[in-house]
Amino acid sequence: LPSIYLLMDEDTNFKQWNRNAQLNTGYSGEELAEKNAFDLIAPEDHQELTASIKRVRNNEGEGTELKLLTKSGEKIPYFWKGYFIDFGQEKCFLCVGINITLQKETEGELMDEKRFNEALVESLPGIFYMIDSDGNYQRWNQNFEEQLGYNKNELEDMSPADFYTDEDYQRVQEGIQEVFKTGKSEIEVEVITKEGDKIPYYLTGKLFKQNGEQYLLGVGHD
Repeated sequence: LPSIYLLMDEDTNFKQWNRNAQLNTGYSGEELAEKNAFDLIAPEDHQELTASIKRVRNNEGEGTELKLLTKSGEKIPYFWKGYFIDFGQEKCFLCVGINITLQKETEGELMDEKRFNEALVESLPGIFYMIDSDGNYQRWNQNFEEQLGYNKNELEDMSPADFYTDEDYQRVQEGIQEVFKTGKSEIEVEVITKEGDKIPYYLTGKLFKQNGEQYLLGVGHD
């Protein structure tokens, strides 16, 4: 196995292990024979280890993330999957651990990118909006709420039709359709706020594709 294999008794004392268990923890076979599961897991994860063993015992375990604590004190993210099995005349806990360092690094990079994108959207001087192919708002920035007077809960149930007169909405619809056909569009139109004020806006739209879906991304300036 490319992962760590451990076989423990019901008190989590080690009975068997593979070569990777020694290589990845830094302990010799003789040292592992004197240890249990809690010796190989970072102290801050001990509570979750106890809970995860209980879940496995109740056939509820889907695996869990626990940091491996090596002999040198290094803490490495691992995903563990365990099973209770009959081994000879006793019940044993079999566990396999996979190093997920790369996955966690990728996850961290994605979170950094997400935070950057959110900061970028919120730093725009005008309103920002993301509309799906059905004409529903999927995302907007704080300026959108503040300048048009609607809160998040209200906007979740609204569509572009709610911000324009019938005549202007026809033009807006044509602009939206142009984005999904040609990739971009722009328009000058009066936007109606929650208070009923009509404010002239210059609106842009650009086609954005994600996970097989198409969206319109745009900004508007008073």
